This record gives sequence, structure tokens and C-alpha cells, in this order.
Amino acid sequence: MTYGELVAAIIAFCPDAAIEQTIPTFIRLAEADMNRLVRAPEMVRRASATLNGGADYLPTPEDFAAIRTIDAADQPVERRDVDVLTTLRATATVPGRPMFFSVAGRELQFAPAADADYELDLTYFERLPALTEAAPNNWLCDTFPDAYLYGALTHAGQFLGDGMRGAAWAAAFQNAIAAINSDAKGQGV
Repeated sequence: MTYGELVAAIIAFCPDAAIEQTIPTFIRLAEADMNRLVRAPEMVRRASATLNGGADYLPTPEDFAAIRTIDAADQPVERRDVDVLTTLRATATVPGRPMFFSVAGRELQFAPAADADYELDLTYFERLPALTEAAPNNWLCDTFPDAYLYGALTHAGQFLGDGMRGAAWAAAFQNAIAAINSDAKGQGV
């Protein structure tokens, strides 16, 4: 389904003229929801980054949605909750190979601080490529158009105060997300 076909489908499901100018917002809100909820093989990316000696923070990649794994010096770096990592950082006063990490906003936080430059191998989930008139296709809308449609309609229902249709669309959206993630689990994601 292309961006134009999605817009036409949203109008067909919800022909209220009040929403037409707001449809791009509904699509962006659905994408924001899906960036938080969907984890599929098509979203997995790899990147290399250097954590400089003395550093304990590194910015996330621009298209970052969530982390899967990090390796430093061919050894896994273990994920910890931010609060746990803060405690580890307070007690690990001697720099060394980064052994633990957490995601702190748009940065990756490490403990202990690096004692030298480390080449990190990151495996992460990217954000969905935004669907627009200029970029009318992406893998998710091509493969699972119902997720886009019902995600956008859920927000349209909220905008219109249409509780009955909004609840049905929200349920269909949740079912689509569950199907995507179920397919992904079957592929080892």
C-alpha cells in the first residue's frame, strides 16, 4: 500500500471531512506507536562506533529505535537498567573494557568508563522509514498495510471522539502489531 492508497483508505473508513487535513498527523502518530511496539527482522541494523578512552557515553545512531546487542573487543557488553548502571558507575572507579550498558535518552551509557579506544559492534532496531508523499512506500506498509491503516484510524477515532469505532480500530491495530511481532519471533527476532 502506498502513502496515497493509505490516505484514500483512511478517508473511506472515516469519511468525515474534518479529518482530511489531519491524516498526515494520524499516520505520523501511528508510526510513533509502531516504532515503540514493532520489532521485526527488517528493522535490524548493525553499526560500528568507537568509544574513546575515558568516555562512558556514546550517541545512538540517528535511526535508532531500540538496542539488541553491543560487543566491545569481541566480548558482549551486558545490558543493565539505568539505575543499576548508575550504581555500577559509582563503584567502578577504575576504567576498563566496557562491561555494562544502558540506554539513557539518545545516548548509550557504559560502565566502567573506557580505559582505551574500543571499537563497538552495535545491533539495533531502526525506526520505521517515515511514509510521506515524497517517500510513498516502506517495507511495513507494503507487508502489513493493516498496521498502518488501523494505527492511523485509531488516532482518527480519538480525534473525532468516536469511542465505538475507535475501540474497534485500536483492537485491530493491536492484532496487527501482535501478528507482526509473532512473525518476527518465528524468525528469531
